[in-house]
Amino acid sequence: MFHLLVFSIAYFASAVGLWLILNSPVAKYFGDAPNHRKVHQYVIPRLGGLGMILGFLIILGLRSFVPGDFWPRSGNYFSGALLFVALFLAVTGTVDDVRPLNFKVKFLFQFVMASGIVFLLGHRFDNVSAFGHNFQLGSFGYLITVFWIVAVMNAFNIIDGIDGLAGAVAVCGFAAVAWMAYSNGAMYMLAMATAFIGLTLGFLRFNLSSKHKVFLGDSGSQFLGAVLALFAIEVQILPQANHSIFVPLFILGYPLLDISVAMIRRYIKGSSRSPAKRFIRMFAADNEHMHHRLVYLGLSHIQSTFLLILVAGTLSATAVLISMLGISGRIAVMAYLATALFLILNRLGYIGIRPWLTFPRNKAMPDRIVGVIEPDEVFFHSLQSFKQDRFEFLSMPAKLTKFIGDELVAVMLYNASGEKFEEQWAMALRATEYHDRPAIMIADQQDIDRVRSHNPEGFKSVHFMAKPIRVPELIRELERFTISVKTPRVSRRERKFSLAELALRNNARR
Repeated sequence: MFHLLVFSIAYFASAVGLWLILNSPVAKYFGDAPNHRKVHQYVIPRLGGLGMILGFLIILGLRSFVPGDFWPRSGNYFSGALLFVALFLAVTGTVDDVRPLNFKVKFLFQFVMASGIVFLLGHRFDNVSAFGHNFQLGSFGYLITVFWIVAVMNAFNIIDGIDGLAGAVAVCGFAAVAWMAYSNGAMYMLAMATAFIGLTLGFLRFNLSSKHKVFLGDSGSQFLGAVLALFAIEVQILPQANHSIFVPLFILGYPLLDISVAMIRRYIKGSSRSPAKRFIRMFAADNEHMHHRLVYLGLSHIQSTFLLILVAGTLSATAVLISMLGISGRIAVMAYLATALFLILNRLGYIGIRPWLTFPRNKAMPDRIVGVIEPDEVFFHSLQSFKQDRFEFLSMPAKLTKFIGDELVAVMLYNASGEKFEEQWAMALRATEYHDRPAIMIADQQDIDRVRSHNPEGFKSVHFMAKPIRVPELIRELERFTISVKTPRVSRRERKFSLAELALRNNARR
């Protein structure tokens, strides 16, 4: 009953506090405008973090009036660490929400906050265990903990890209912490985890609303990440966890997986040969995260969030499960999860292994073949993965081949980076063999406005579409302006075919 009361107070403190902030003059300074990396279409306030921090301060204030018999004290300055995080991010996170900071300045603030928690308040990893072996960290524990807190904060900042995702993932993490605390008799941690579940659900009440929508903002995403990082440190020393390194890693499994995949992908895909420049590229924002790929495939925000919550919930539940198992059981569970995550990442196009994961299907080749000029990897993967029978998409190289043009019903150009737009558009205009085909250009609105008058003797028909765009919308637009184009039917064969096959067949006709 007590924990239900804590949950209710936290929920209403967060929801009411957020409602008051949204209806105050402050709200106009926190607008988040759409751009090429974001999937929302209009300006939305970024006030979720302030609402949750305000709710947490109310809970902490009420905590001081509750007798120790009902709400035991932590005994290790845990409340002080949470209060320090809340006040620090209420200032720096709010500044970042009003006027986005350079990533170097943001990292500096994060390291300052994490260092304060570790060196002043004493919260850190002392030792870790893995597969029956215990490792004393010594002075390295301070450094590892600082990087742990900063990594989790940025992981939550990264996954905060679609409605409800960061908040729902945080609820999964807090639920795992609450279960572990209950199993080990840590009543103070259980009460605080319950309170944070209420605070987060109070925010989600507005984040998932269609009428009074609000975003988490950098203050909110970093707040949730820092708090969960602290909880994971405390959970790791519980008797049942026995200092296992895998317990905190799985509690925060999905955010850490996303940021790890993103940084590895950015380093590998970097155009520079310099390792230093590739390393810097790892911290550059982009739109190739898991939630972006699901939205490009045509799923709504809610559908994408639901699928990723299943992943996050499974990983958080695994943290509880492995704390109850022996070494062999932990190895079996992690092997199973590794296989499942490999298949998921491959399906989203991060790995690119196909033949032995899918069964070949004999299917008639679509009538309409669309050439995509030097496509963005993520968007092209979404085009090929979206289930439809009207179009087949071929990646067109920079040096376009003249003898494949007879089969094409349209040419598409998708601009992923504004820096390369002029180069891509100039290349498309040089491809004179395709100018009798309709062209569709997808770019930022400012680039579209700049080139509308730059096609005097180029494509006969150019259709402009502003980013962000989803694949289902694009398919409908392609069908609309290619419906009058007739191409010959072909015999039944494998759906997937290559540019070389198409060229050889056209050569044979001649």
